Amino acid sequence: MSSLLPRLLLAGVAVVAVWESVSSLRPPRIEDSDVRALAAAVRAAHQPGDLIAVAPAWLSPLIQRELGDLMPVEHLARADGLRFARISEVSLPPFHSSDVQGLSSDESQRFGSLRWSRFHQTPVTVAFDLTEHFLDATVSQRVPGTDAIERPCLWTGPLPGTELPGIARGGFSCGSTRSERRTMEIDYQPRRGIVTELEPGQQTLLRFSIPDEAWQGTTLHLWLGLHDYHRRKQAQGPATVMVDLDDGRAKKELTIDVQQGFVHHELELPQLRADVHHLRIELSAQSAPHHLVGLHGELRR
Repeated sequence: MSSLLPRLLLAGVAVVAVWESVSSLRPPRIEDSDVRALAAAVRAAHQPGDLIAVAPAWLSPLIQRELGDLMPVEHLARADGLRFARISEVSLPPFHSSDVQGLSSDESQRFGSLRWSRFHQTPVTVAFDLTEHFLDATVSQRVPGTDAIERPCLWTGPLPGTELPGIARGGFSCGSTRSERRTMEIDYQPRRGIVTELEPGQQTLLRFSIPDEAWQGTTLHLWLGLHDYHRRKQAQGPATVMVDLDDGRAKKELTIDVQQGFVHHELELPQLRADVHHLRIELSAQSAPHHLVGLHGELRR
């Protein structure tokens, strides 16, 4: 009995330690009154164009319930926060949004377990937005590695902004597949961009004509990932993205892995003078059609 007692005491200590560890992992209780008070403070200080960033991501629906009218889909589906001069971060400490990484807050307030912080930064200048100019693009298909004539992909359906409920959105039809502008789901987050459904044995090409004033002094920023949780489960193998800058003056091959998020790539542009510059993006995957390639691009300075 004397030898059993120390072991029982040790077991009891171990149970208490495990219970305390598990308890420490529980998120703090979020009171509804605190959410409403925080939302009122954010709303009172809000200015047009401000970004409201939320961390962690699972907290966002609760904040959107109170501030959804100040959080348009273009903000929620952003690639990053560098386009915004003012950012209001709503967080559950110790979490922080990636949008405020490297920034120092001007002001911070606590509302129960929640924290509201305000940040200022010098925003980047976006000279050309690929998603915004999608309707100006030329989309075509060809068999990769051959000199076969390209097959143009023609626009079908309503133009963006004119869609009606229950009517399919418009896009470029390429045989049995499409390329369209939409709010994507990549890495369980909304993302604004262009979705291109790939077809086996085919390569889809997106071409953009960019004026010289938007090209000069800028860098191309591309975000790439695979859209749609269910299609990602069926996809096998990577997708390949070949970026051709100014008709072969520079080329860069990129890879999209099935389980990656919305991965950012930064590409230097050839800085030769021309009235119009050409950006060509070639998309293909050996195991298509389960790949829905999502991309967004910006020329920034």
